[in-house]
Amino acid sequence: MKNFLIFVFLFFIPFNSTSTRNSLYDDNNLSKIVVYQINSEWNENNSIRNLENLRGCKYIYGYLEDQPDEFKEKVKSVPAVFITRNGKVVYRYQSGITLSPTIGYTEIQAVVNKYK
Repeated sequence: MKNFLIFVFLFFIPFNSTSTRNSLYDDNNLSKIVVYQINSEWNENNSIRNLENLRGCKYIYGYLEDQPDEFKEKVKSVPAVFITRNGKVVYRYQSGITLSPTIGYTEIQAVVNKYK
């Protein structure tokens, strides 16, 4: 579990960041909540939409193909969403065998609001 958290925190952040809602230096100097969405290039049509509009967090999107092998082994299906608070995973979602999400922006925003 500890290795998983390290991979999420260290390897996700610098790769394939496409959107941030808030600067890291907003709200008491650091954004404490980070939402990561991981998907594959071939499954991009099934990405969870509008997560760049999440409030009260930083949002990062990345491709599973670009992640280290150790991390890839931990992700069973895409799209996957990990929410961290102060570097610790507090919520995780993986779509399952359908490879399409069963949650959306509203549900993820509710989780972010819970951990604010």
